[in-house]
Amino acid sequence: MIGISSVAGVLICLAAVLCAILIKPAPAQLTISVNEISLAVDDVKSIEYDISDETATVSFEIYDSNIVEIVDGNLVGRQVGSTSIRITATRDDDRAIATTNIYVTENPDGPITDLPAEIKLYLLDKDIETALAEGYNYQHSFTSYKDYTVVSTGNSVKVSNNTISAQREGETILTFSSKNSNQTQTVTVWVESISPSIANLPENLELNKDERFELSYLITPSYYTGEATVTFETSSTCIEIQENTIIAKDFGTGEVEVYLNGERAGTIHILVKSEEEIEIEKVIGGTFEGDTIYAEADVLRIRLSKSGEMSVYCTSGDVSREMDYIVLSDFDDGIIYVSFPELGLEKSFNIVK
Repeated sequence: MIGISSVAGVLICLAAVLCAILIKPAPAQLTISVNEISLAVDDVKSIEYDISDETATVSFEIYDSNIVEIVDGNLVGRQVGSTSIRITATRDDDRAIATTNIYVTENPDGPITDLPAEIKLYLLDKDIETALAEGYNYQHSFTSYKDYTVVSTGNSVKVSNNTISAQREGETILTFSSKNSNQTQTVTVWVESISPSIANLPENLELNKDERFELSYLITPSYYTGEATVTFETSSTCIEIQENTIIAKDFGTGEVEVYLNGERAGTIHILVKSEEEIEIEKVIGGTFEGDTIYAEADVLRIRLSKSGEMSVYCTSGDVSREMDYIVLSDFDDGIIYVSFPELGLEKSFNIVK
């Protein structure tokens, strides 16, 4: 027979076991620590730290990614300088933070800068956003991996705050020297002006005798900053040029040559029209009414009210001259164009077969 005291003892033991099962001790407070970190430019280094609980989630934040970056969980030195890293560990509602400095030093085996051997820049001082969108850069920023001095052979660019800026046309050779070694790096920079062009000038112009036409134009592109001297010249007798104004002096055709900074930039073709009209006087092989000729034969002979040196073109058929007649053969319905350049006359006639 089991006594009461024995039963009580068993119950007390069971209660102690249950308490040990149900009551777990609180985990120790989460802690994390890290020492200062040093690495060279282009070096790759793992992030080392001490943490009290390896199961905690850890995240990293670099304050200046221009100096150091995190790539695939490792630190990569980008340029000489110092920054800091913030390491945050989290476990449920517990969080620990550690911060330390990172120092990036020169890489004795690496380059002084990331500059290429040759650079082309352009002179710009207006509408820069449009110019940049079209690929015309006036500055080139670079990354330096070492403390340097720079010597220039020309004055077409200036170097300041790791940026090369265009100043004037020309070629400049930049020599970068490391302050802590005998290492040098040479960069050739060409600075060019944007090539200008002329817009808004007519290609063809018809004027009446004694009429004046003022030539207006635009220099493009909008970000062109160089000189733009535009001149107009003509050897034609039917027109005259006074500054930027064309004056129609006599009937006929002429040309105006356009020059930009002394280089030929285009031609304006001009017709000084006569008040007279070209009319049909006679048609052999057909009839006519106004400006329309009705063919009744396979060959048409057309005599006009004007004679002299003329130019004839037909959209259908063969055209020749016979005394005072225009001869049209092997034709279908079309249009015949006639001009007398010396008289400043042009006219077109419809052909109906």
